[in-house]
Amino acid sequence: MTRLKDIKNSRRRRVSGKQKNGLGCLGCFGIIWMLFVLGFDGFIGYGFWRTYDARARFLTTPGVVTGSEIERSSSSDGTTYAANIEYAFELGGTSYTGDRHSFFSFGTSSSEHASEVVRRYPVGKRVTVYYDPGEPEQSVLEVDTRSFPWFAIIFLTPFHCIGIGFFGGDMARALRMRKLGDDAALVGLIYSRTERHGERRLVLEDAHWRGWVVFVTVLGVSSFIAVFVVAFGLGVDIGLRGVLGIWGGCVSLAMIVPTINR
Repeated sequence: MTRLKDIKNSRRRRVSGKQKNGLGCLGCFGIIWMLFVLGFDGFIGYGFWRTYDARARFLTTPGVVTGSEIERSSSSDGTTYAANIEYAFELGGTSYTGDRHSFFSFGTSSSEHASEVVRRYPVGKRVTVYYDPGEPEQSVLEVDTRSFPWFAIIFLTPFHCIGIGFFGGDMARALRMRKLGDDAALVGLIYSRTERHGERRLVLEDAHWRGWVVFVTVLGVSSFIAVFVVAFGLGVDIGLRGVLGIWGGCVSLAMIVPTINR
């Protein structure tokens, strides 16, 4: 077997200047990308927190729906649809109004979700209003997750995979370069240092993609395809069980492919 010393002597070129083993451009892009994605995650997490906080603290009173319609907003990016539900209630002889039916109410590109909410709250329907005892103006009709667009789990998965792929891949490269030190100057080889019989050697590694890279790639691609299958085939209101079934299938596929690849 060729010794490490021999390969060093036969290398075609060296890395000039000070060796740079830090995070590269792809890693920085991954961080920026993940910050945007985590912003959406934070928005969803905040909605969950407010929902469970309302369930724990808010009091209830009877109310009636006074307005129920679908709002359409058009822009250069397309049209979004949101359910606008208004209701009224009284506390101690004082009348209040509210327009929040859920902490997860926001517009989507499909009118299906908004239509379902409007059908659930027709004008004149008697409802239970949950209100903050300290600020009765803060009220909501739902303190559960029935209005949460579970489709977001599938929709956000490819974006997470892209960020993890760029950041994780560049971080792995940086750690490997730092570990190998000056040997990183070798060109055209996938290599690692090993110890055998007390002697250090430089050997070629398996050129297959690493398992975690294959997992993230397959999960990202399969969930990206699933977004269109769900949106155009099943509808975005397929419910939690449907979403978990599809997402679980994507995860299972992402676990099987690395095994086959090896």
